[in-house]
Amino acid sequence: MNPADWLISARVDCARELLQSSLPSVDAIAGECGFGNAITLRQHFRRKLGISPATYKARFAQPARMRHG
Repeated sequence: MNPADWLISARVDCARELLQSSLPSVDAIAGECGFGNAITLRQHFRRKLGISPATYKARFAQPARMRHG
């Protein structure tokens, strides 16, 4: 794996984690993970995982925890 592929894989992994565990938009996640914009995130995400970030979030996002008290 060349350095550019490694970096993209690391950024996609970052996006996966945020999509699973948090509520930010795809635009916010793109910025947090080092993609320039949501379009670039979507392109790389789909190329690496075969699905869009929105589909991934719908399938794998953890439900928000209920607040007590």
